[in-house]
Amino acid sequence: ERGDERLTRLAKKITLLAILFYPLDGFKFSFMSSLSLYRLMLILAVVTGTISFLITKKIRMPRKIAGPFIVLASVSALFSSLISTEPAYANSAMLNELSGVVMLFLIVSLFDYNEMDVLLKQFVRSAYIGIPFAIYSWLVLFRNPANAQYLNSFGGIFTIDITNEFITSCYHMRLVLPYSSSSVYSGVLATTIAILLCDNSMFKNRQRNVLIIVFSLLLIMTQSRTGMLALGIVIFIYILRMKDTKRKTRIILLAIVAASLVLIVLGSNAEFMRKLLSRFESNSSSNPGLLEDRHLLVPLEGLRIWLSDAKNFLFGIGYGSSINMEGKWTELPYFFFNSYITQIVAKGIMGLCIVIMWLLTKIRLGWLFVNRETYSCENKINIAFTVLLISCLTYEYYPYYTF
Repeated sequence: ERGDERLTRLAKKITLLAILFYPLDGFKFSFMSSLSLYRLMLILAVVTGTISFLITKKIRMPRKIAGPFIVLASVSALFSSLISTEPAYANSAMLNELSGVVMLFLIVSLFDYNEMDVLLKQFVRSAYIGIPFAIYSWLVLFRNPANAQYLNSFGGIFTIDITNEFITSCYHMRLVLPYSSSSVYSGVLATTIAILLCDNSMFKNRQRNVLIIVFSLLLIMTQSRTGMLALGIVIFIYILRMKDTKRKTRIILLAIVAASLVLIVLGSNAEFMRKLLSRFESNSSSNPGLLEDRHLLVPLEGLRIWLSDAKNFLFGIGYGSSINMEGKWTELPYFFFNSYITQIVAKGIMGLCIVIMWLLTKIRLGWLFVNRETYSCENKINIAFTVLLISCLTYEYYPYYTF
């Protein structure tokens, strides 16, 4: 085996490690606040791949929509950071987005089509990391949310940003760790469950069924409507399309068993069930009526800002600048509770182009979904991407992997 081939193989392994450590991106090294284990793996993969390129003078450039998307996402992220009126938040958002772009570049440059199942399997494995955090949250944080303040340091090696949202989530018994938001975590779990539901090769049946039940339990523990509703819609569409009656029956029965076991486990805690059900009650303190819900009003504020000024329309307002603006209907946060609106308002026309590319990718995957076998790699990716795109309607995600 030549030296460049060994380097390429090493770059692939490091990229797979980066995918595995992605859930820990919020845990930064104490000596460098912008560096996590995930980002360190990305840097090592890029360095290794670059050395291989310098030796061979060959590189597999991203094709079709991925290439232009990588360029546009990179340029728009840098520009949006420069024009922002909230530099600290903008730099963090830029690094988050650029790390996703780097991951996308590594995947399309290093891996072949026949290795897509390897990538999907590693994405599923990355969700294993959430299991010990769920146990810790249930036994420690939910019983005494004040313990969250001690998460700032892990033996002096890692630090995690303990926000007010994080503390509030602990008081409401909403699973957050290892992510910074329960809504983001629910979207990741919903995506993972969707991949497992339409898989027949990556895992053995018994292992897959156990994983579906465990991840369903974690999904319910987030108490987030984002992932639950997205997964529910996609499963409903998926089952309607299926022609294999035996497979369809198995999925329905598995869903019933998983839901029953989850409710039995969580139902033993009356306080948790009360808080969970309140998330779906209209006009409750945690879930106001539709016309009062900030998840509707904040995106509308974003559209108003984007369309109210030619400069905002063309160039955007930059990452996080909305925090310094006055809302007409509600108070504005750093983002707009909708990935499409956030991209467009923060980046203007470039953000609109990014959103269009997401949708074009979905159309292409949807076409393959109709014309390929039920268990094909395209269908797994299509299901995962659909869950992410629906989740993007109610929170902030960067759905780069599926390009």
